[in-house]
Amino acid sequence: MLHILIIFTSKSPTMKALFYLTIRRITSSRLSIKDLRGAPLLILANKQDLPGSISAEDVARYLDPKELDERLYMFQAVSAYDGTGIKFGIDWLVEVMERSKRTEILRVRAGAAGHV
Repeated sequence: MLHILIIFTSKSPTMKALFYLTIRRITSSRLSIKDLRGAPLLILANKQDLPGSISAEDVARYLDPKELDERLYMFQAVSAYDGTGIKFGIDWLVEVMERSKRTEILRVRAGAAGHV
């Protein structure tokens, strides 16, 4: 896997709590899986066009940078309704993937296995 993209789409308190628990679970277990180690992480906080939506800064408070095993990550506020922030977030992810040593290693590995 070249990257991890998480989109948070709800503003209800119950869903916020569930999202925070999910983020904790991902950072404490799944992100330590060998194939995911070093994969860039983009978390999009959607629904920014609605009052009361959770901000990217609020989401960031629930993710411990020490649990990210030195990966690059970004939190981006977006609105799928009007497109705000989406291009910026995806452009960041593409740029990070293009200049990543990890991406080159995975390309070489895929070529050696005949998957290119």
